[in-house]
Amino acid sequence: MKKLLFLSTIALGGLVMGCSSSDDSPKEEENQSQKMKVVVAVLNANGDAINVQQADANTTKDYVMVGNKFQHRVLIEDFTGAWCGWCPRVTFSIEELEKNNGDKIVPVALHNGDKFAFSPHERTLSTALWEKFGIPSNQRGYPFAVLNRSAEWEAASGNAMKTAQALALAKTDSEVGIKIASSLTETSGKINVSFKFADGIAKDLKYVVYVLQDGVVLTQSNYTTNFGGKGNKPDFVHNAIAKALNGDVMGTAIPSDKIVVGQEYTPAEINVSYKNF
Repeated sequence: MKKLLFLSTIALGGLVMGCSSSDDSPKEEENQSQKMKVVVAVLNANGDAINVQQADANTTKDYVMVGNKFQHRVLIEDFTGAWCGWCPRVTFSIEELEKNNGDKIVPVALHNGDKFAFSPHERTLSTALWEKFGIPSNQRGYPFAVLNRSAEWEAASGNAMKTAQALALAKTDSEVGIKIASSLTETSGKINVSFKFADGIAKDLKYVVYVLQDGVVLTQSNYTTNFGGKGNKPDFVHNAIAKALNGDVMGTAIPSDKIVVGQEYTPAEINVSYKNF
């Protein structure tokens, strides 16, 4: 099915937005709920996420055990922009999932064309996933949301996504556990991650580490009936904004000789820097 917005439309929208008067430009304000998080995903040989974990900045999130294995969550990567009028249907569906199933999902918002633009990583990843899913270039556009990097998240209607599709990927447990610790300031910091492995784990694994920010206000275009109805939303709160990444957005390899059942692998400390939104 063709996208509602194609890339040519996106480029034109960016040009128009760039020429807008100050009255039409995005409005920002301080928000009391602003906070940063660290998200770590582990990928298999096909590039699919087999587990993901998140932790608030400046805290330690230890392994979460489920029997002899580890807590499992579904990675949702949302390719979005404040200019994208249909993108709030993804935001709405993520918020609906978080109300009752927040322990089963971890969302990441990869912005383009606005002040949160996650360049060049957003375009690198979206292009790779469009190719992986066999989506022709003339059908590539936004909104575009992906589950575990293994499937495109399908729309239930013009106003929501198929939340059951995301929940169907949630498993009882995972063969890989993730531990996260960080020390982050407004513009830089250090992250430490560790992995443990259980029976059934594969040998060809990669991992991705994101720094995210919640609670930033920026005017959002809205074509849906969500969030009070159609029209620009000047007080729209953006969450899970990707603002930093370690290495390659496609993943950093875990050495195969370090993937040993019952043992822990800790890569070198990660240094990150990023914009202060």
